Amino acid sequence: MVDRRALLMFDLTQCLNPAVLVTGCLTTHVCVKECPTENYSPLGALRLGINEDIIKKKMKPYCRPVSDEQFKQGVKTLVDKEICPPWYLKSTEILGRCFPASMQAAENNTNEEVIVRKVDTGGDHDITKGEIAGSLYRFSAFLNVRQFGERVFSDLRETYWMIGLALIGACIVSFIWIVLMRFLASFMVWVSILTVFLGIGSLLGYCGYRLYFVWLSTDPETHKNIFQLNWTPEIVDDFLKQRDTWMAFTILLGIVFLVIVLLFLFLRQRILLAIALIEQGSKAVGQMFSSLFFPIIPFLLQLVVVGWFLVVALYLSSWGEQEYRVSFKNNRDCSDFEACSRTVNDSIPQAYQSNDTCTPQEFEPCKTVCPEAMCQFVKYTKNKDYSWMQFVNVFGLYWGVFFFSAFAEIVLAGVFSQWYWTFNKKTDLPDCSLGTAMWNATVFHLGTIAFGSLLIAYCSDDQNCSGVH
Repeated sequence: MVDRRALLMFDLTQCLNPAVLVTGCLTTHVCVKECPTENYSPLGALRLGINEDIIKKKMKPYCRPVSDEQFKQGVKTLVDKEICPPWYLKSTEILGRCFPASMQAAENNTNEEVIVRKVDTGGDHDITKGEIAGSLYRFSAFLNVRQFGERVFSDLRETYWMIGLALIGACIVSFIWIVLMRFLASFMVWVSILTVFLGIGSLLGYCGYRLYFVWLSTDPETHKNIFQLNWTPEIVDDFLKQRDTWMAFTILLGIVFLVIVLLFLFLRQRILLAIALIEQGSKAVGQMFSSLFFPIIPFLLQLVVVGWFLVVALYLSSWGEQEYRVSFKNNRDCSDFEACSRTVNDSIPQAYQSNDTCTPQEFEPCKTVCPEAMCQFVKYTKNKDYSWMQFVNVFGLYWGVFFFSAFAEIVLAGVFSQWYWTFNKKTDLPDCSLGTAMWNATVFHLGTIAFGSLLIAYCSDDQNCSGVH
């Protein structure tokens, strides 16, 4: 197989399935020494009465490697068993794959031009140029998605230390900000509100100023609407010359400014309450400083959950069942041996036939009495439980992430409840309130956390809970 460096797909039309973006092109793939140099259909040649030996000689480089015994079967049988392709096109090698070369279009039709007739494909419809082009487009999208994922992992591998430093820096800045909010909460909130008022008010004033001068302008260009503008590189400049543009900006900003003023007037008491809560929260964090570092613990545990999910997902993606098939040397007939038979669905025992599926353990007695019989490995097939196992893996990811998030919330709630209900906070605060809260959450509330996070994980699926989280 070392010299077979190009990958040929038997039926490119299978790439039209939208699932190709996830699963790839669900057709038989075979490694070939070089891509086909001509358009050819073994079934079409067989229909024309060409000798089967000549057909086999032409199609053998593009068939799956099988024993000489299996290749002695008829052309139709080889195609039906997906050992050989029913048709192939002149192709060029791109990124280790055989893609059909550019084809000359018909004079009056392009996409409907028939490339391979249905009688030559063994299928139920003609293969048109449009189908081939669509298949190539879908498969190229799949390759682009995979290439994008490879680039992401490559970048993460090269810059993981930068990301780590950035996270550490963000933690430090967050710690400093939380501590400063104890003293600057009121100042920062009022400054933020004032900044919003000044920013939107300034924009509103500027738009009104421009609208005043544009309104008085006698330039006919300013009275055009947007549909009368020409789409040129100067479209933005022309757009900003229009009276309607500045009128729209002024109206929109005026509405936004009015809404913000009304919100401020009606919610001023709540703003004062929020400032008081921020100050108290900062005070609580300042007196129980260990709570600042605790969120790192559930974050690391969530990283473990995500890492475990990725490992299991990669393992499942490579999870397949071995497929073995029967072959006989020199066309040996072993049906006379009782050991060379099997029972299918509790029916009468049937003799093994060439290319029947088998298992090495069950086939061993037949091989003992008939040495010419072989149970050969053919390929890995997709496990029937793959989809369910991936679903369980994704659900476990949600459950694990939400579990540690809820655990952190319960622990911090316990820490701050101790601070809140302690009358003399300078002398009566417990020495290890964080440890006590973690103990209480683990011993008394772990079941509640697990059940609650299970419900949240279930409801995270929009189809199950109508988007309600």
